[in-house]
Amino acid sequence: MKKFVFKATALAIGALVGGSAFAAITLSDTTADARTYATELVASGDNLSDANLATTSKLGFGVSAAATRYVRFDLTNAKWNTAVTPARLDAGVAAAGTSYTPDVAVVAGGTTADSYVIFQVTADVNYDQGDALSLALNTIGVKVTSTASPVALTYAMFETAGQAVANDANVKLAGYSETIAKFGKALSFVVTPGTQVASVEKAFKEFTTTGTNSAPLAKTAKLGKVDNTVGTAFTAAGVAVANADLIAAGTKLVVTGDFGAKGSVFLDGDDNCATSATAATFATGNTTTASITTGAAAVLGNVCYTVTGDTAVPEQVASVVYDVTAAGASTTADTASTTLGTILHDGTTLQAPFATIHPDYLSRVVLTSTYGVDAAVSASVITEDGISCAAGTTSFTLKAGKQLFINTKDICPSLSTGVTRLAVKLDVVAPSSSISGVYNVMNYNQTTGATDSLISYPLLRPGTN
Repeated sequence: MKKFVFKATALAIGALVGGSAFAAITLSDTTADARTYATELVASGDNLSDANLATTSKLGFGVSAAATRYVRFDLTNAKWNTAVTPARLDAGVAAAGTSYTPDVAVVAGGTTADSYVIFQVTADVNYDQGDALSLALNTIGVKVTSTASPVALTYAMFETAGQAVANDANVKLAGYSETIAKFGKALSFVVTPGTQVASVEKAFKEFTTTGTNSAPLAKTAKLGKVDNTVGTAFTAAGVAVANADLIAAGTKLVVTGDFGAKGSVFLDGDDNCATSATAATFATGNTTTASITTGAAAVLGNVCYTVTGDTAVPEQVASVVYDVTAAGASTTADTASTTLGTILHDGTTLQAPFATIHPDYLSRVVLTSTYGVDAAVSASVITEDGISCAAGTTSFTLKAGKQLFINTKDICPSLSTGVTRLAVKLDVVAPSSSISGVYNVMNYNQTTGATDSLISYPLLRPGTN
């Protein structure tokens, strides 16, 4: 049995941390003291030696002078990293004011194979229920069983050794419990997707400049915003985690989309795409994958796409992956592919998903306008894999408030290999609410001029049908 000095008032908790950079965990209050330890740096089986793991607790039940009580501590999801000695029931910080010096012995548990320890404590004077004791848990160390769940510590006082060994909650004199360590990823890669619109009035070669997600330049789209903020998390030794602890040179943003409209992809300086902080690179001949090397630096900004204005920008959903080069011994991993931004077309897009250019039939699309001005119409076809269309007429004008009949053979005079089926796509420079259309195919008697309608259906609006 050894004697150790304890502060005899509830102020002992403050005395333990006064003049120190750390704050002890207090089991007997309602404050959540647990820190979060980075799973990129702390693994199952690792030892936590953070100074903030020093633990204090009120006795919770008074002890008369010369009386013996049994104090039990239990870890959940952890074991002691070093053997617990009697001295560990005193945090080693000099006591202030009134103190008491009980005799202390470790009577059960406390080995590195255990998750519990029982101290026999014999009082030298009367102890009040509000008096405090401390456990130097940071010196002992906490060997985590699994980072999949938190670590908790429970304190209980019992009258007899048998009760303490049985850990019978029904007969304990006092007890407190608290989570002392949590685990989670320190790196939080957040993507705020944007939506841009390619202007039909510019043949989809430029972007509109209205809307909350629009960049200020017609040839530049703000696809979305990225942020690799490191949250409040700690190493096993209690050091706050920084970017450099998790990621290293070679880390990059990998943006995937249809960038065949030429131009460039870049990360801005969080200035609405006004300037390029880091330009992307493309592999030779590659227009779908843009790599922006960010290294170990913090990333906060917009991924922007600037086009030349020479080629139509297709509708698409661009995605991003944070391709991580892990720093040191960290296990920082790549993120899953996440939607970065969407590019849409304005105006009206209509489709005839099945059409024919069979010589025995009259096949056509019919557009109707209630728009107040003439509207340009761009026509194209979609064919089966390996089938090509001979050059035809692709530009038409739909007069204000009129109808326009377009023969399918005018758009595509013939298809390769004798195929006669295809789809027709029409882009109209007019609001969708003012344009409608149908597809119609008829059996046409070239001698008599008689017609017999075979198929007629409304043109479909992609994304709404």
